[in-house]
Amino acid sequence: MMKYVLPICLGAYVLVMFILSSVYHSTIMEPAQFLWAFMLFIAGPVIFVASLILFIRRLLHRPTSPLTLITALLCLVLIPAWTLGFWVIGKACRPIMFSLVITSNTEIAESAIKDHVEGETFTIHGFRYPLCRLGVARAYHKDGILFLTVPSGPGPKDTILFDPEKKRDHTGHRSLGGAWWFSEYKGH
Repeated sequence: MMKYVLPICLGAYVLVMFILSSVYHSTIMEPAQFLWAFMLFIAGPVIFVASLILFIRRLLHRPTSPLTLITALLCLVLIPAWTLGFWVIGKACRPIMFSLVITSNTEIAESAIKDHVEGETFTIHGFRYPLCRLGVARAYHKDGILFLTVPSGPGPKDTILFDPEKKRDHTGHRSLGGAWWFSEYKGH
């Protein structure tokens, strides 16, 4: 039973870090943020130190099962990779994950542009970023471009743009696929 604890902990760590970096965009002070902080600052270091101890024990010729040794080696690589590369991995995976829901988001965006007056701020229900619903997203459209506010905490927010006719120069924006773009708030 004990030989399965480390693989389960590593699997949970990688799963939580992947979901929170690539699939789910949580708002500040949401339970997902606390889960991320727990994994990053408590569970990750504990798993890493336990793996290091297991690996050192193996080097000292103590009996270790092959599963435990392989998991310990994976922990020694994956924990630092996710700790140091959380944002980079998320940036690389987010467009791939967003492409899975691009059709339904495009339908929502096209209907929102048709149903609302240009320049008027309104809410969109059912939009996914990338796979989990944002709930209610604030939006407006101008010149055929839909702007959605991504709730990421207090203060200025990041924006997702839907530009089906490519009327805007998207230098500095990250492509989410198709006519979708992500614009990070960079301050003044």
